[in-house]
Amino acid sequence: MKMLRSLIGNFFCFVVPGVTLVVAIVYTVSPIAFSRFATWADNPIRVSASIDSCALVRNGLKREHAIRCLAHYTYANAAFDAPVTVWTSQSPFATPASLDRELQAQRSIKTRTVELFYRDKTIASTPDERWLATPGLGAFLVATLAGALGYALYRQPRTRVHRRADYVLDSTTDELVPINDRARKAARPLWHMWTAIILLAMLVCLYGVSDRLSKEVSLLGFSSLENVPATLVDCEHRYYGTRKGHDQIDCGFRYAWQGQTYRGQAESLDFRFFPTDARMDAEVARKQGTQVQARIDPQHPGYAWAFIDASWVLPYTWGPLELLLLVLLLGVLPIALVMRRRRSD
Repeated sequence: MKMLRSLIGNFFCFVVPGVTLVVAIVYTVSPIAFSRFATWADNPIRVSASIDSCALVRNGLKREHAIRCLAHYTYANAAFDAPVTVWTSQSPFATPASLDRELQAQRSIKTRTVELFYRDKTIASTPDERWLATPGLGAFLVATLAGALGYALYRQPRTRVHRRADYVLDSTTDELVPINDRARKAARPLWHMWTAIILLAMLVCLYGVSDRLSKEVSLLGFSSLENVPATLVDCEHRYYGTRKGHDQIDCGFRYAWQGQTYRGQAESLDFRFFPTDARMDAEVARKQGTQVQARIDPQHPGYAWAFIDASWVLPYTWGPLELLLLVLLLGVLPIALVMRRRRSD
C-alpha cells in the first residue's frame, strides 16, 4: 500500500506536470504539432493549389506577422480562388529586412497543399509544416524567469549546518554570534540574485498587465516604419473560442500612401472585465471613426500597424490572469523584495 501511494504521488507530482510542460513547449515552438492535431481533429479535404500574389501583412487579430497569398484550386470540377495565410510569426526578433527575406522565400513556392472546409469550399487554409518557430516575447520572458528561478533554487544551500563555521558561541549570552560578518558576506550574492529574479518577475507582470507595453516592445525592431494618419473602421466585438474563449474588439483602419488607399487590421483588444453587450457596444461606438497613427513599411505599404487604443493601461482588457499579475506586481513581489533585503542584513 505504501508503494502504491508513492507511485500515485510521483505520477501526479512529476509525470503529469512533466508531460503537460513538454506538450506546452512542443505546441509553443513547433507549429507542425498544432497543425497535425488540427488536421486529425477536423479531417479536412486536402487538394493541391497554385499560389501567387503573395504579400506581407500585419495580422492584428492574432497580433502576428503574416504572408498571405492567393490560392487557385479545383474541387469537384469547379475552380476556386481563395486567400490563404502561408506563413506567420510572432518572433520578437523580426525586422522589416527579415520579413522581406521571408516574403521572397514564400513567393518562390508556386504549389502548395490547401485544406478545405466541408461546408464552404471557397474557404481554404494551408497547414503549417515548420518543425520549429520562434515563439513570442511573452514565452521568452516566462522561460527566462523559470530558468532563473530554477538556478536560484539550485544555488540555495541544502542545509544550514555548513553555516555554523561562520558563528561562535558567546559564553555570556549562550547564543551564536557571527564571526567577522562572514555570514552576511556569504548571503550577499544570493541577495543580488534573488533581487534580479524578483525584478524580472515584476517586468513579466508589467508586460502582462500593460497592453501598450507589449506592443511597443514588439515595435523596437521596426524603427524604419513611417507614421501616417489613419481612421478606424468596421469596429465590432466578437467572441473567440468555445466555452473558455474570450471577447475581443476588432477594428480595421484605412490609410493613404502615395495617392493609394490601403486597409489594414488594427491590433485587437481583449475585453475580459465584465464583457456585457452594453459595455462592449459602447466601447465599439467610441472607437469607430477614431483618428489614429498607422506605422507602415515604405517597401511594403500593405504592411501596417495601428493601435485601437494607445493607452498604457486598459482595465477592461484584464481577466483573472491579469488581475493576478497586478496583485503580484503591486503587492506580493514588493513585499518579497523587502523581506529578502531584511534577511540579507
